Amino acid sequence: MTITSTAMAITTSSSASTHKDYAQDVEHIRQMHLQKIADNVTIVKHHAARNEQEGYFTEINEDFYKGMSTYCYCMAHYYRNNLTDEKHLSDIHDQYNSFMEVFKETKNYYANIATGT
Repeated sequence: MTITSTAMAITTSSSASTHKDYAQDVEHIRQMHLQKIADNVTIVKHHAARNEQEGYFTEINEDFYKGMSTYCYCMAHYYRNNLTDEKHLSDIHDQYNSFMEVFKETKNYYANIATGT
């Protein structure tokens, strides 16, 4: 199950679930997001540090960091305010997916440099 579908399932869950259960579920999803973001940023930083001395540190990394910062802010706002608007959540996930595209481009860029291709 994807994070998006998990979040939507929680927002449409039955009224039998308590606010405490909902808050715990939301916090769990938030932590999963933040861990994934942290993992991706660590990978990008690793590649950047390895190649920076050779002059391969590019603007794409700055864009990635800015994008992920925006994403973190949006998700924190969404969960902090217990929003349940699926359109709003979908927009945030669209942003996240575009940031992941930047991450993949960055990773491929550094991989190509490392292999000399």
